[in-house]
Amino acid sequence: MGPAAPPRREEGSTGTYQRRKFVAKTHTHFGKTPSRARHVKMATVQRALDEDSAAVETLKRDVADFQNLELETSRRYLVSLQKTYDKLRSEADAREQQQHRHEWELATLDKTCAEARLASSAPAPELQQLQQEIEREEHLVRESVVQKDVFGHVISRISNELLSSRRRGRALAEQLETCEREISGCTLQLQTARQESKHEELQYERLSARVAARRKMQESRLDGIQRVIAERSSLVEKQEERMKMREAVMARSKFDLGAQEEQRLKRMHIIRKVYSSMLEKKITAEEESLGALETTFQKIKIVTGLSDVDEIVQKFKDRTQKTQQLHRLADDVRARIDSLRDDNASLRERLVSLRSTHEAASGNREIYREMDSFNKGLGKALKDCDDAKDRAIRSNVTLEQLKLAVARFRSKIEGKSYPTPDTNQLPEYLRELDVKLTVMMKSVSEALALEDTACSGGTQQQQGPPPPDKAQGPPDNNHHHHHHHHNSTTTTTTTTKESQQQAGSTTASDAGSLKSTGNEVLLPFGKLQSEKLQKMLYHKLMLTTPDQGPRNVRVRARPGVQDLERYAQRKLMTQGLESDRFDAEDDTSEFAYPTDPQHQEDDDIPRRPEATTKEDEIREAVVDRNTVKRLSTLIVSREEPKKRRGKHADD
Repeated sequence: MGPAAPPRREEGSTGTYQRRKFVAKTHTHFGKTPSRARHVKMATVQRALDEDSAAVETLKRDVADFQNLELETSRRYLVSLQKTYDKLRSEADAREQQQHRHEWELATLDKTCAEARLASSAPAPELQQLQQEIEREEHLVRESVVQKDVFGHVISRISNELLSSRRRGRALAEQLETCEREISGCTLQLQTARQESKHEELQYERLSARVAARRKMQESRLDGIQRVIAERSSLVEKQEERMKMREAVMARSKFDLGAQEEQRLKRMHIIRKVYSSMLEKKITAEEESLGALETTFQKIKIVTGLSDVDEIVQKFKDRTQKTQQLHRLADDVRARIDSLRDDNASLRERLVSLRSTHEAASGNREIYREMDSFNKGLGKALKDCDDAKDRAIRSNVTLEQLKLAVARFRSKIEGKSYPTPDTNQLPEYLRELDVKLTVMMKSVSEALALEDTACSGGTQQQQGPPPPDKAQGPPDNNHHHHHHHHNSTTTTTTTTKESQQQAGSTTASDAGSLKSTGNEVLLPFGKLQSEKLQKMLYHKLMLTTPDQGPRNVRVRARPGVQDLERYAQRKLMTQGLESDRFDAEDDTSEFAYPTDPQHQEDDDIPRRPEATTKEDEIREAVVDRNTVKRLSTLIVSREEPKKRRGKHADD
């Protein structure tokens, strides 16, 4: 009776790969499909890391289920083997008793035969009997030798199986060590999450205090502005009353005023001028305070991404919910750590019991194959985890490069060196860069608008003399603006303070430019519709060559022959140990190198033939020649109506 076969698992019901989901690494070697991600997104990286952690947790649960199933199957198989062994042992005992009985009967028969031979005293039959006994003994000896060989073969097979079971025990011990390392990693993540939650709480308290202070300051400023408006309205009413009284006095006197009356009117005129100048200064100060208030609001909008104060406060109040969520995650991690420790202890106990009681158990080849497949899947999962870590490292490198670029760009704009910002200082650097660039762009656009205004003023002088009441103001203003435009264009690389002074001078003289243009209003978008600016843009577009180098992040650069040769030499020298130039740009640029063939099913990009080279895999530029032609045609069509209107005006 042979040993009972272990129960087989139903195919398709449950498997070790049913709920797994791994994130494939994006390679950039020859013959691989391109990555779908164009730009770096920290949300995408965080989501990929979360999916990897979920996959590792699912893998742990599958490992525990598989080990439980394996132990249960081994136990049932050992029970069946024990039953078979007991049955065979009882049969062997019965056969042994039967053999002893037959031996006793045989000895009795031998004794009887010997007595009969002695009684007959015939030597020949005794000799034949001895020969037969000798042959029988030789036959028994041969059978015993064969049986000894069989038992030796069985012993060698059992020893080999014992070695395989020991190897399996070592593998289980390694898995236990891996579980312990994972527990330590989870503990480290828990500590990191606690530190981050504390930091977020401190930042929330600091920002809430800042928001409350800013709200109070804004309320006080609004109250002051309302008071100033009320005072100004009352002053205007009083001034109107004084004008009426003056007109009445002048009507009564009919221009026959005395010396005292004239002096009183002169004093009133001087007082009115002084009062109006004081009001203008006060209004200018209020406008400056309003500008500072708007700048503060702009900073808050840039930092938070919101415009409403209540929404900003609500955003920072939501930080408590995030902190509570992190605490819940920490509790879950602790619970998982405790469960993993219990599983570790139970697995150790089962390993000891397996070593002590099932050393001579025969191995199951199917289980071995399943274990091999499981080990392969585990190795693949570890490889994917390492790939995810590599992607995270590349993201950190890209962030460091961005920090260096921001510091260098700010140093070039402001004309003095700035240190490399930290991760917390990076948003503040970007906000300041945005403010500086906005000021410079406003100054340049206003200078262009003033130049256009000066040109339009020149054309008006050619058509006819201006009205007498406006003959003195606009030329001086145009001359002043032209001189300011010359200064602003020659000092574009000066400090921020000088650029702000230029912006203030241009805004102060903007009223004169509005008066000189008549009914035309120079809006920010209307300034871009000037003929000179459109001509300049048209010539720039027609003379521009497409930038297909690695510095243009919107266009896929085509590597030349020298780049490909250097890439091949580097790969031969490093033998794949160092990432090439294109791997560093995979997360930020648009290189379209294909990934691993086993991950092609996950991508939505159609496959290309294997005969294509690396240069054929790179996509074309985003802005092509047809688009440039359409833009130039649009600019020309917008210029033609203005030229026609100018011709009709000349006629």
